[in-house]
Parts: sequence; structure tokens; C-alpha cells
Amino acid sequence: GPDQFGVYNFALAWLLLLITPTLFGMDRLLVRNVAAYRKNQDWAALRGLLQFAPRLTGIFSVIVTVIALAVAWLTYDLTGRPALLKAEHAELAKTALYTLVITMLLLPVWTLIIQQQNTMQGLQHILVSQFPEQVLHPILFLFTIGGVYVLAGKFESAQWAMILRSITAVLTLIVSYMLLQRVIPAKIRQIEPVIEARLWIASAVPFAISRGLVTLDQQIDALMLGALDSAEAVAFYSVSQRGVQFISLLLLSVNVALAPQIVNLHADGKRDQLQRLLTQSARLVLLGSLPIALAFIVGGKLYLSIFGAEYKAAYTALVLLSIGQVVNVATGSVVLLLMMTQHERQAMYGLILTAGSHIILNLLLVPVWGVEGAAIAGAVGMGAGNLAMLWMVLRTLHINPTALGDVRAWKIWQRRA
Repeated sequence: GPDQFGVYNFALAWLLLLITPTLFGMDRLLVRNVAAYRKNQDWAALRGLLQFAPRLTGIFSVIVTVIALAVAWLTYDLTGRPALLKAEHAELAKTALYTLVITMLLLPVWTLIIQQQNTMQGLQHILVSQFPEQVLHPILFLFTIGGVYVLAGKFESAQWAMILRSITAVLTLIVSYMLLQRVIPAKIRQIEPVIEARLWIASAVPFAISRGLVTLDQQIDALMLGALDSAEAVAFYSVSQRGVQFISLLLLSVNVALAPQIVNLHADGKRDQLQRLLTQSARLVLLGSLPIALAFIVGGKLYLSIFGAEYKAAYTALVLLSIGQVVNVATGSVVLLLMMTQHERQAMYGLILTAGSHIILNLLLVPVWGVEGAAIAGAVGMGAGNLAMLWMVLRTLHINPTALGDVRAWKIWQRRA
């Protein structure tokens, strides 16, 4: 039902948000530096980074988990609203508390999975890196929760859903670790590691801030709807948001492969090759994403009816979010391009604009229009931030990451600039 599904997604939003301080920017740093060390055959620094990153994130995982558990329990004890969720009755609030506790215990596990994924990505094992989180875990979770549903005839508990998610996440972590050990170059195992802690931490801070802003922008709707509206509103919005993620799925997939390529081409000064790569990728992404957006706009009610008749109330939000994702896809890989070319500060400014406008609009619109207000805030915030970062890329790198990258008009403007 919407109440329990809303509680589950509210807890999941907190998990995804709190991963930012536990990773502390090491995820993006691993992609960039591992790719660079591998290219330069700096095996000592590579081994040092692979040892340093899990130790640092492990410490932060424990600290953040303890603080999060204390806050969840304290807010429930003082206000009856765990993590500020506006529950309609006491039993739902108690379920939300237990679900949040289980979710926070999952935090260290999920942090390690993402870190290992980015290490494999930096080592150029793109498909292998995506398998644990993007393929294995969803399949394990689907079959586990589906098996319980078949045996019990129903599944109505958010906390049990999170328990099953945690169990399957541990299994995913084990497989991820085994895959990582197989792709790490054998030659580095006998080399004395070089630890450049200060350099890596200083470099990771902009990545941490940027990831935090991106994640805040993605999860703020669920969190603010839970605090200002209801768990049911979180459920309606989450179904719409999950749906429109299919529109940007191709962009996210392409970005995974693009990240190390951008690092290498930029380092070698091969701007023309980088431009062609970005243009071809942008056209592929736009061509694949537009039909999905159109399908949601035209047949959105049919999609929402899969979850139940009551979810059709989220149709307007689905359309608004679809339009926002089209703008996101049309501007290309702007955030990734800035971050992988050592322009983290410019990316941070754009992300501050995105998240800041998103939060302000949520405060103004959610109390009035609920789910639709959150959708408007999300679409407008995303559009404003992406257009700002596109302008920064054009001015700073003189590269057009959109599908119009190498058309004649752009080349003329580029020569004049």
C-alpha cells in the first residue's frame, strides 16, 4: 500500500543521501585517479589509493551510521516523527522508525559496494563494475521479495522489505569484492604502496560536495514530501520518479563509460577526439531517450496503474518530471565533463544552483500542490542547473557536450570565441 511504500522510499532516500559523507568523494576520485595511475603505470600510488580509500570510508561509515541512528531515535522520541516523517498514525510512525534503523545499518555495506564499483570503473572494467549494483542486487532483491510474496500471499511491511534489501546487499558486496580482486593488476600486489593522504583528501573534497549536491537534489523531494505532506505522497512521487529514471538511464550508462575516456583524452590534449566522442554519445542518448519520455507523457496512466489505481493521481507529476528529464538529457554530460577535466568548482556552482532552487521551490510549492509542486520544483531546478553548467562548459572548455556538438554553427561560434 502507499503508506508502507512511502515509508520504505523515505528511508531509502535517507540512505542514498547519507552515502555522500561516508564516501567523502572517494568514489569519483577513484574513477579519475585510478584511470590516471593506470595510464601512467604509477603502480605504487595505485596500490596506496586502493588501500587508503576503504579505510577512510570505513571510518566515516561507522561515524555517520551512529549519528543517523541517534537522530532517528531522538526525533521519534521527542516528536513521534522519526527523521521528521509525517506519519498519519502511531503504528506507521513506529514502522518508519524500525525501517530507518535497518536502513542505517545498511549504510556501510552500500558504501563499500559503490566504492568497489568505482575502482573497477577506473580500471577500465566498465561492464564488470556495473554488474553487482545494477544487475545482481536488483535480481536478488526481486526474487527474494517475490518469493516471500508467493509463499505468504501478501507483502505489506516496509521494514521487512528493507531487511530483505540488506540481506541481498551483503551477498552483492561479497560478489563485488571477488570481482574486484580478479581485475586488480597482479603486478601491484608486490609493490610497496605510496600513500598521499593529504593530496587525495584535498582532491576528494570537491567531489564530495558535488556528489552531495547531486544526491540532495535527487532525494530532497521524497524527504520534503515526507516532512511536509505524508508517506502516501512520498509513494506517489517515488513511483513517478523511478519511472522517469528510464529516460536518463542511457545517459547514466554512457557516463560510466565516458568518465575514464574523458580523463585520458583531456590529459593528452586531444580536444577534437573528445568533442567527437561527446557529440556521438549525446546523439545516441537523445535518440534513445526521447521515445521513452513520449511514452510516459502519452501512456503514463497505464504505467502508474501497475502499482494500483490510486497511483494514477501522480500522472501530472509524471509528465512534469518527464519534461525535466528531457532537458537533463538534452544538455549532455555537463557535470561529468566538468568534474573529469578538473573543473570541480564550476560543477559545484551549477549543482548549488540546482539544489538551492529545488529546495526553495519545494518549500513554496509542496504545501500548496503536494506531489505536483515537488515535480515542478524538480523539473525547474534541474533545467536551471544544467543550462548554467552547459554555459560553463562552453566558456571554459570550448566544447559542446550536446547533440549539436559538431554542427557548422557551433564550429563558427567556437572559432570566434
